[in-house]
Amino acid sequence: MLRRVRRALAGFALLAPIVAFGCVPGRAELVVVNGGDAALLDPHLGTSAAEARVAAALHAGLTRLAPATLAPLPDLAEEFNSEEGGRRWLFLLRPSLTWSDGSPLCAEDFRASWERLRLPATGAPYASWLDGAAIEIRLRPDGREEIAVEFPGARPMFAEMTALWPLAPVHATLRAAAPGTLPAPLVTAGPYLLVRRAVRDRIRVARNPHFWRAESVALGSLDFLAVESQFTALNLFLAGEADYVPSVPRLAVPRLLAEHADAFRPSPQYASLFLRVNLRHPLLADRDLRCALARALDRTALAEALGGARQPAERLVPPLPGTSRLPVPPPTAAPLGFDPQAARAHLAAARARLAASGEDPERALAALELLVPASELNRDLAAALREQWKTHLGLPVRILALEGREARAAERAGEYALSRSSWVGDYLDPETFLAPFRGGGPGNRTGFADPRYDACLDAAAAARDAAERAAQLERAERILLEEVAVIPLLTDANLELVAPDLQGFFPNPRGHVDWSALARRP
Repeated sequence: MLRRVRRALAGFALLAPIVAFGCVPGRAELVVVNGGDAALLDPHLGTSAAEARVAAALHAGLTRLAPATLAPLPDLAEEFNSEEGGRRWLFLLRPSLTWSDGSPLCAEDFRASWERLRLPATGAPYASWLDGAAIEIRLRPDGREEIAVEFPGARPMFAEMTALWPLAPVHATLRAAAPGTLPAPLVTAGPYLLVRRAVRDRIRVARNPHFWRAESVALGSLDFLAVESQFTALNLFLAGEADYVPSVPRLAVPRLLAEHADAFRPSPQYASLFLRVNLRHPLLADRDLRCALARALDRTALAEALGGARQPAERLVPPLPGTSRLPVPPPTAAPLGFDPQAARAHLAAARARLAASGEDPERALAALELLVPASELNRDLAAALREQWKTHLGLPVRILALEGREARAAERAGEYALSRSSWVGDYLDPETFLAPFRGGGPGNRTGFADPRYDACLDAAAAARDAAERAAQLERAERILLEEVAVIPLLTDANLELVAPDLQGFFPNPRGHVDWSALARRP
């Protein structure tokens, strides 16, 4: 079946040359085209989709997500439950857990890992996940260890959050390492262990024999290839050299949709494409200029230009596909929708202030630059954005395309004016999109700091009523949008290409793949 599908897709195969990779003994049982290089293998520091995919193979949490439904299931915890509407959580640890080196894994490893996550010196983007949490370890009469976590307010999604890499336990050798450095070997507790890492080439992992359910892990080895080009990714799949591609070129979408549904599996995604705006930039400190850039964008035209089932978005929090267990902030009108006339009025006000300060407005505005990670999708998006700004504002915004890791490093360092960003919901709740923009938070990267915004997040965290929590999150999003710290563009879509002989794979709104659940059909 796989050969037949790939022969049928051969019409796409000459879009780009196939890349030869470094010498690796043999082919892994599953080959994943991972997009950009997974630069950070520390689960407390990584944020990119490429890093998340590798982290899901190397690390395990107290819970795991059911591949088909994303419902939390027991993993390193044998059982879990919540009290007081999700304000208090109890996790009973499995007995005799071990790390990948065979050493014991205990409840203290979780507490020490979570304390490291919260340390400001770690610089963890997900430190806010444990804001206000009191962590207690209890010993039951039968000698079993139980972890109790209590929050000031309801955390109804915490069981889903404990399935994700930021809350996975990290070994003492990694806890002792300086942030950004890795011990050798890297000791982990997930279904796979690290075998080889070749920068800008691949990461190979192999089945962890000490994983508590190793006998249920069917695939013995996985390769995560560092390939940013979607055309190259498609060609690798067609040549039988890859089994999973997270996104395909938009030019290939119509034919794949029409003819190859058994390999191409598009689905809605709980994810946003947006621009980060550097409020510390001398030009973008002017809110009028930020408003002009936001109001000059026709998101419907952007969606048509990019294709691939992406939808226009004027809010950062995307619609939640399917039915949520929690209320989602209501779809109130976005404060800065497409309005070219208003955009030009904002720009005129910004120009006047520049002139009053002694600046040449034309010369100053010519320095505006959009940072994008280099890829076909980002090239097309950047071209469409630049054309709209030129058409509606007369602004010649320059495009700076950098390799993925360099673009992320520049963004983290604040060395940008505008930056193309994306975010996939870590869990199915609006908070996952809003919490990173707390003032001074490591995931913020915009210089945005507003006490009103932080107060809304605090009120949402303390709320014991679900409706009040949703209302506070909606207020926070409105403040973020009105201050134009971000400019929403599109709601993203899963455009995954999956080998038809893989079983255990289920499309879902988060693009989550449980590598331990995959197997080859006979």
